[in-house]
Amino acid sequence: MRTNNRYHAHVDPDTEARRLVNAYSGLILRLSFTYLKSTHDAQDICQSVLVKLIGRAEPFQNEEHEKAWVVRATANACKDLLRDSYRRTSAPLEAAAEHPAPEAPVGSDVLDAVMTLDEKYREAIYLHYYEGYSIAEIAALTDRSASAVAAHLSRGRTKLRFLLGDAASELGPEPNDGADNDDPVAKKHAARAPSVFRKATNAAHGATQSL
Repeated sequence: MRTNNRYHAHVDPDTEARRLVNAYSGLILRLSFTYLKSTHDAQDICQSVLVKLIGRAEPFQNEEHEKAWVVRATANACKDLLRDSYRRTSAPLEAAAEHPAPEAPVGSDVLDAVMTLDEKYREAIYLHYYEGYSIAEIAALTDRSASAVAAHLSRGRTKLRFLLGDAASELGPEPNDGADNDDPVAKKHAARAPSVFRKATNAAHGATQSL
């Protein structure tokens, strides 16, 4: 299995491939599930992104650069799949109610509510509160303006407060444009593994073992 040496010099290719799978399969699955709300589709995206990551020829500058590439590649792959799915959909709106809803593993009330939000709000909330990215970093990763990301976070939280009341505070403190990823409170909330995303990770664990 061919791998590039990234910022890890003189590493055995198979060892490096295992490191990448162990380091990023959970992140890719959780982020994919955030976009797609389907464990099966998240598995497919995970395998695709990991194959591209392992076979990437251009080295990364550091771990932060590597992780940012993974997040961007995953987000783009999910958005491409959503666009393709939208183009293939030809059933009238009246028929939509006859089809079963997408997979929705049960998590906490807050996380279940997050999954009901529009994609742009789920994206911003997941990357900020569960991966610890600042508003500026999310803007760079998603090709959105910082003001748009800030608005999505604010509106997403407003919608969650409407749905959940005070329980929405489980997400953590309000974001700000100068958010510091070293803030201990932000780290505490970003470090949690939400059960709804963890279930997607566990369900797809076997899918990454054949890489």
